[in-house]
Amino acid sequence: MGHDHRRDAHRATGRRRPPGDLPNDRGLDRHLDLLGYIPTIMYFGFKIISVKFFLPTVFIVCTLVGIACGSSFTSISTMGIAFIGISATLHISLPLTAGAIVSGAFCGSNVSPLSGTTNLAATTGELDIYKHIRSLAWTDLPAWIISLVIFTVVGMSAKTASLHSIHVMMEGLKAGFWISPITLLPVLFMIILAILRVPAIPSLGLGALFAIALGWLYDPTTTITKVTHLIMNGYVAHTPNKTINLLLSKGGISSMLTSLSLIIFALSLGGLLIKFHIIGAIVDKVEASVKGLGGLTMATALTCIGVNLLVGEHYLAIILPGESFKEAFDHHHLPRELMTRVLNDVGAAVNAIVPWSVSGVFIAATLQVNPLAFVPFAFFPFIVTILAVLMGFVKAKSAKEMAIN
Repeated sequence: MGHDHRRDAHRATGRRRPPGDLPNDRGLDRHLDLLGYIPTIMYFGFKIISVKFFLPTVFIVCTLVGIACGSSFTSISTMGIAFIGISATLHISLPLTAGAIVSGAFCGSNVSPLSGTTNLAATTGELDIYKHIRSLAWTDLPAWIISLVIFTVVGMSAKTASLHSIHVMMEGLKAGFWISPITLLPVLFMIILAILRVPAIPSLGLGALFAIALGWLYDPTTTITKVTHLIMNGYVAHTPNKTINLLLSKGGISSMLTSLSLIIFALSLGGLLIKFHIIGAIVDKVEASVKGLGGLTMATALTCIGVNLLVGEHYLAIILPGESFKEAFDHHHLPRELMTRVLNDVGAAVNAIVPWSVSGVFIAATLQVNPLAFVPFAFFPFIVTILAVLMGFVKAKSAKEMAIN
């Protein structure tokens, strides 16, 4: 009997051959590469998503995922990757798709009670989180609607994709991954935890454990060593389709070290700027030029933008302006939610459109899109910033009219 080297190699990789699986005409094994959460989304996305309404669909879905998990980064690194893959196949502009992903993810994160930045803004203003979120409805909801209209109008001009390329991609996904609605159960589980108001970190941890357990039930040969290797080093797809391999091969924790180091350096830089009173001097100059209630809102927003541009860290862009202007809002007898709304809408969202910021670097690395290319299409951060400032002047006008009367 001849020695089957291919069978030995298959055993060495620890992969289980699905029942009834046979070598194809190229002698390649069809095999399960990954618990196919993202491939499943891509597969069914090809079936149900209209090319004309692709961009608004991306925007809506990323918003919902951002609300459910409370993390723009999680939304981008899951649904974002899937939608970028679909976009590449449909020949839709990747920067435009990335703009829709970023807009939806940051909008969802902004209004989620699980979001770290939303909780930080509320804590800075010493407000109840849900009171703070209700105040965001005045700016985030109109910004969301305006962004949706823009993405819908822009998406209507999209060209019809080749049905052959879509069919090839679907067959490749079906051949190389576990395509089943069952793989979406961890996401459903996380949504339930969000509804139950379970904090973000336990929710993400339990969701990851659920996904690992589901993968082990499907393939009992999965070992802890293999799981930890995937977590640390990421996943490399091995399918006959080079496009699928390129789209779904992503790094693990080790690939995030660049972003992590950037966060550490940004926080260190922020600490030095505070220690040597550089930020304080800038804020004092801005605060001294404030005239009226509208000017106070504008000054707070400009400080948030300045910290994002100077330091590139959205937590500092919330904390520093909040601590600096808190007393000024109290002095004008303004409710704290006016301040926290600006901190959340400008301090957090603007970080996404600063190419050298923590968010900008993360988005570029995850979606493999140049930040200078997608930033012009990230409509939500721009719109919500403008609305946050305008709301300050509207409030100032109404307060002035009340004083006259």
